[in-house]
Amino acid sequence: MIRSRLTGLRTWGAFVLALAGGSIATAQTAQNMWPYPQTAQHSTPQQYGQYQQTAPPVQPQTGPYTVTTPPAQQPYPQAQAYTQGQTAAAYTQPQATQPVQQQPSYHVAQYQLPNYQAPAPGQRYAMKDEAQEQPESVPPPAPTAEAHSAPVQHGGGYPTTGDQPAGDCNCNQVSTGSWEGYVQAPAASYAGCNGTSCYPDCDYGGFGGASCHAGGLGGKLGADCGCPRQWFFGVYGLFMTRDNPSYHKFAASVDGTPAAYPYYPTQDTIILSTDDIEPDWQWGAEVRFGSTFGRPRNCDPCGGCCGQRPCAWEVVYWGLAEDSQMALATDILGDTDRMYGLINYAGLNYDLDGSGGGTYADRPLNDYIDYGSPVQDPTTTADDVRLLAVRVRSNFSAQNLELNFIRFPVAGCGGGCNPCCPSPLSVNALCGVRYLKMDEDLLYDAFTTPGGDPGGGWVPDAGMPSSYPGGFPDTMPNSIFHDINVDNEMVGVQFGGNINYQVGCKVTLFCDSNMGIYGNRISSFQRVWAGGAGEVSWVNSGNPVAVRSDKTDVSFLGEMRAGVGYQVSCNCRLTAAYRVIGITGVALAGEQIPTDWSSPEYVGIIDSNDSIVLHGLQTGVEWKY
Repeated sequence: MIRSRLTGLRTWGAFVLALAGGSIATAQTAQNMWPYPQTAQHSTPQQYGQYQQTAPPVQPQTGPYTVTTPPAQQPYPQAQAYTQGQTAAAYTQPQATQPVQQQPSYHVAQYQLPNYQAPAPGQRYAMKDEAQEQPESVPPPAPTAEAHSAPVQHGGGYPTTGDQPAGDCNCNQVSTGSWEGYVQAPAASYAGCNGTSCYPDCDYGGFGGASCHAGGLGGKLGADCGCPRQWFFGVYGLFMTRDNPSYHKFAASVDGTPAAYPYYPTQDTIILSTDDIEPDWQWGAEVRFGSTFGRPRNCDPCGGCCGQRPCAWEVVYWGLAEDSQMALATDILGDTDRMYGLINYAGLNYDLDGSGGGTYADRPLNDYIDYGSPVQDPTTTADDVRLLAVRVRSNFSAQNLELNFIRFPVAGCGGGCNPCCPSPLSVNALCGVRYLKMDEDLLYDAFTTPGGDPGGGWVPDAGMPSSYPGGFPDTMPNSIFHDINVDNEMVGVQFGGNINYQVGCKVTLFCDSNMGIYGNRISSFQRVWAGGAGEVSWVNSGNPVAVRSDKTDVSFLGEMRAGVGYQVSCNCRLTAAYRVIGITGVALAGEQIPTDWSSPEYVGIIDSNDSIVLHGLQTGVEWKY
């Protein structure tokens, strides 16, 4: 009886111990079922794929009952800490005798070693009888011997290294890993971009041009989403001219003896006028440079991180070389023709020898230039004077300096950046300041000789030249000079816009225009003088004739430039355009010739009611970087 009770107690004890062992195994398995490895469990570094062996608890078997011990669950290895320069250990086959069920792998959140995936947590095994079927064994992944010297970090962003495929005609970098090209129409490989041939807007605009990303100045999109500034630079050659100045007559030639005196020369007798000194085409140069600025706007519909800086500044300088024109008319003594001057110098005297009362005392200057409006009968004039030569010269030059600010774009593509198919038309706004200086000269020279007709033909006085010696030497009192210099210096604010229309992958039509109101500071200087000892003076005062005056007026300026651009590369463009600049409220040299010389105050009045048009070709090359 006692033995039977002992046997029963032993049986119950074994059963309790078996239940306790199952609880321990269950707790251990629950710990291993946490979905991510617990780094706190690592005490010493382990090789990849090495299992920690834990011996199962051994229970003594007594009595008639058979206790099945659940299989021990081995903890799966944790990702080994990896340091710089350490070589990854080889994966080894586990030595555990228990079968291991393959679990789904996962990627390490921060550090990932190629060709290795950390195993997922194990699954709990249920307690079975010895006769129950064991689970099928799945072999572990094959080991690899590849070694790595540094970890690969995934920081969230596009990689900026590696070979990139060739871009398309729009300079798009066809890549799924980075976007660093000059982009306008996105490449078809980007998400959201179809593969159709959308209307190309290839980011090919000029300075002040427009595009979806940087208004024709380009939009370099850095892979780090920094949207760096876009710098641009252009060099151009100019070939321009100006419209003809107002018409003025300078000399006439009358053949023979008029039917009656006084005689007014008709238009067919005019031999020298402003038509003979019409402005010619002149060369010039232009330089532009600037940069984008402002907070970038996200205008990238196909996967980029930023689009463009919305504004740009540019500095513009252009200048036209001085255009010089000259016309000369001469007369020969002894023929039937006689040349007459047509500028009225009433109010001025001339003393040819400067003696103040000698042989050639002060006489009206009109006598020395043989003023012919009207022509008087020379036979009734004592101490006659003949005009042997008249020369007219003109000089013109222009210099321009601007500081402009451009806003990208205000119409067209800027309305929303339609994904993959941006509008081919874009409009930018412009405002700025301009300084424009125009320098014009008009020079009238006469060469004269006194003499008379004693009945055998006209002959000069003794010691006086009988023909034009050439060059209007300023050492001879026979040379008389009238110089007019006028400067217009305009400063003002201008407003305008730039229109770009993409007609092909590399061809752009553009039209730039601006207008403004300017303050015009006008300065004028007139001087009438003679060579040698000759003296020209005011009739009323006897002072030398030199008048300097200035005036401030209001001018209006409008400019338009229309042309075509051809994109040679992503950074270089060739342009050809025609430019027209119209200016009102300016003073021109020919308009400053007074109708009379009664006083310096009258001569000093500046006529600024004229206008001028500059026009011509502009060709050049532009860079952006």
